Amino acid sequence: MPKDRLKKFIPSPSKLKSMGLVHVLGDQIHNPNLWHLNRRSAAGAAFIGVFCAFQPMPFQMFLAALLALWLHKNLPLSITFVWLSNPLTYGPMFYLNYSIGALLIGESDHPFSIQLSLEWLTNDLLYYWQPLILGSVIVGTVAGATSYVLMKAYWRWKVMKSWQKRIEKRRRQLADDDN
Repeated sequence: MPKDRLKKFIPSPSKLKSMGLVHVLGDQIHNPNLWHLNRRSAAGAAFIGVFCAFQPMPFQMFLAALLALWLHKNLPLSITFVWLSNPLTYGPMFYLNYSIGALLIGESDHPFSIQLSLEWLTNDLLYYWQPLILGSVIVGTVAGATSYVLMKAYWRWKVMKSWQKRIEKRRRQLADDDN
């Protein structure tokens, strides 16, 4: 079942509940539906996590947790999918976001460069923020929707594969009983 495979990658409820910002979520964190893993909650969590991963903001995991609470999707899986964005992937992800946003706004002729400095934040970020935010929302939505569809397809494939194994096992048992 996909449930068993996914449980290997998501943090346990006790580990997640011990995280600093998760306590801010209050008593709703104890809602058992947030910890239940099924096809709908996993697909919704994939959308939430991937969407949040493409947003250029701090505390992406906290945003994913809030959305999982609000939409009643699997909380640990939502937070796990946010880890798609990490120091190795920030550059390509945000460049893609900016490029698409700049293309849609009509500012694609200005070269994009990020520097982790106070000077860049105070001067250049003012120029880049609109195409970056627009592109982030669009790319996040498309990537989230794609992950939603892929999770549903993966879940269905695993269930069908499991059913086929059971049917084959039953056929072998019947064939052995006949002999």
